[in-house]
Amino acid sequence: MGIALVVSFEAAITQGTPALRFDVASVKPRANDTTTPFSFNIVGDGLTAINYPLVNLITQAYDVPVARLEKLPAWARIERFDVRARAARPASRKEMLEMLRALLSERFALKTHTESRVTDVYVLTREEAASRWRGLRQISIDCDNNQLSPDSDPGLFEPGQRPKCGTTLVEYRDNSIRLRHAGVTMGRFAESLGERLDRPVLDGTSLTGIFDIELHYGRERSAAFASQRGRAAAEPDLQPTLRDALKEQLRLIVVPGQGAIDSLVVDVLERPEPD
Repeated sequence: MGIALVVSFEAAITQGTPALRFDVASVKPRANDTTTPFSFNIVGDGLTAINYPLVNLITQAYDVPVARLEKLPAWARIERFDVRARAARPASRKEMLEMLRALLSERFALKTHTESRVTDVYVLTREEAASRWRGLRQISIDCDNNQLSPDSDPGLFEPGQRPKCGTTLVEYRDNSIRLRHAGVTMGRFAESLGERLDRPVLDGTSLTGIFDIELHYGRERSAAFASQRGRAAAEPDLQPTLRDALKEQLRLIVVPGQGAIDSLVVDVLERPEPD
């Protein structure tokens, strides 16, 4: 039986003029370079985005997945920028993203609004009477400083090697995928699953707090991929599917349902004037 769920974006997309702004900011167009890795970092009073696609700057600033961004001009999915900005004082990630939204408004003339639609979704739920499993570890963490509380579960990362909250690490090994999420809410984890399934995924687990999450599952192999390795295309794959991995490793399942999905709609977006 399907279930219905209504989920809205967090306050990040609340419209209005942001109160916080960077003290100094530089925005420079980047040559269309798809070979150089792009990066986005917030440290102390600084925000740096190098070789960063504009579409990703917007999704970072508004904390929305790309799939829920509508009416974005085609050029904004391709063109990249170097952004270097500094606040007047050290700021939290939430404050820095508010400043980034102000910067996008000022330099790119970005204007947006939200629209909600009821559509087919999956709802992420717990198995009945299921306890949390090895790949799902609740932690207590200060995400601004990336420091676990003294009484926190150690999570899934070694001391000194913990990625920042919200980071997703993906490893491809032959026909398998290893996903590791550092310091995420179940809502954010559900959103990420929607990028790997055929419809959006909403959180219906009722699990609150911050988690480290790890999943191992198989990816589909084409006949050409299999033959290159001397395997029959129909050879059974020993790796679990994503759905099986969710159930076996996390005791979570996805259930078809209906959900109200908020989308961020771009009304105005212009190329910036040179610094």
